[in-house]
Amino acid sequence: MDLTPLTSRAVGAWLLALAAGLAMTLVERDWRRIRAAVPTFFAMPVLQAVALARYSDTVDWGSTALWLYLLYLAGLLVLGGLGLLRFREAREAAAPRAVPA
Repeated sequence: MDLTPLTSRAVGAWLLALAAGLAMTLVERDWRRIRAAVPTFFAMPVLQAVALARYSDTVDWGSTALWLYLLYLAGLLVLGGLGLLRFREAREAAAPRAVPA
């Protein structure tokens, strides 16, 4: 099933917006600004992998575009996981510690 030209442009713009946001986060090193989006950066590649596994018979595995997309998803997964770890570490560091009696 092919995408219409309009749908292809919309999906492309959405993916470029995610990539630009991640690039700016890496440049600025301010993970707090994208705190709400980080779970999405981790979940999206996982869900896309499920979709690819489910519909693997319709995927052109020899396509360069597919492999570039998989590389993009791998980057999202790594950065999303890194962001989740950073937030977890920050939460644990900010948590009050019990003082032994």
